[in-house]
Parts: sequence; structure tokens; C-alpha cells
Amino acid sequence: MILPEFERPQNFTIIDQWNDDLIQKATEIYEQGLGQEYISAEDLKRYIAKSECIVIGAMVDSSLAGVMIAYPMMSEESEKYDRELYENKVPQIFQGRNVGLVKSVSVENKFRRRGIGTQLILESMQRLNEKGCDLFFAVSWYSGLKDSSPSIFESLEFIKAVKISDYWTEDSLKEGYMCPVDGNPCHCSAIFFFKNSR
Repeated sequence: MILPEFERPQNFTIIDQWNDDLIQKATEIYEQGLGQEYISAEDLKRYIAKSECIVIGAMVDSSLAGVMIAYPMMSEESEKYDRELYENKVPQIFQGRNVGLVKSVSVENKFRRRGIGTQLILESMQRLNEKGCDLFFAVSWYSGLKDSSPSIFESLEFIKAVKISDYWTEDSLKEGYMCPVDGNPCHCSAIFFFKNSR
């Protein structure tokens, strides 16, 4: 797979080795960007422990600036998203495909608008491709806030499949996480994006 070239920020490095301090900082970055308890430290540790998961960070000098989770989807998760697409009048796109989920990316406020989120997504796509994924899929939070992820996926030429209103409402009530825009419950929309790796 040939991915577009983007200039990396100065002193930018990708990490994939995690200690307790980095996990705590990554959790704070997720809370700042995606909401309290959306991805907890325990959640992050579970992802790190799974060999199929890609959990990477962006270091600028000695500071963790961003964090990213991605993984190849299992068939039941692919089927769930395919059902949601079908319910929204979008043809099923996952059947017979090895789908890589670009799950969640967040960049600390002071490091935004430097290409870090883009670089984390590109790195995760490269690693998903190496794991045999031939389709990339992302559920992007459409919050209306500046610097949110839909613009990154559009710049990387992902195709917008559908926008779903109140996508996280039920989940936020069940799981108890706090949306940075709405609190609880979350009434933000989601945009489903996909991109072929070929």
C-alpha cells in the first residue's frame, strides 16, 4: 500500500511501548479530546495487552502529544457496523474484506494543528495493512468542535458513507461517560468513513 506523504512535525516520534506514566497521560489526552471515561486507563491497558491491537503514541520532545488505537475487526464487529450501514440505506461494504478499524485518535490541545493526528492515523493504517487489512474503517465523532477528526479523514481521502445523529446517546447512558460537548447523555453525530487500502 502506498500512503500519502505528509511532513512530520519536528522532534516527532511514534512509540508503541507503554508504562504506567504514559498510560496515565494517554488517558488524560483521551479525556480532554473525547470525554471523561470514554477510554479509561483500564480500557487502554486491555487494548495494549491484545497482540492484534495497535496502540501508538506521538512524542514531541519528551511529551506525549497524542494517542491512537486501531485493530483488525473480528467478524461480529464487522457485522454490527454493516447492519448499522444497512439500516441507514448504505450497502454493506465489509463482506469478504479484512477490515481495519481506526478506532480512536486524540491529540493534546497544545499540540493540535501540527499534523500529529494525521501521522498517527497514517501509521495505524500502515500497521493494519501489514496485518492483512484491505479496507480501513473509522467512526468519526462529529462534535462541531474545531480540530475534530472528520477533516483529517477527508484529507486522507476516506469516503464518507453516512452521518448518524445521536450515535453515542444510548452508549453514553449505559457506560456513563461524559461527552465534552453535551455531558451525559451525548447527542453528537458520528460519520462512518472507509477507505480501500489498494
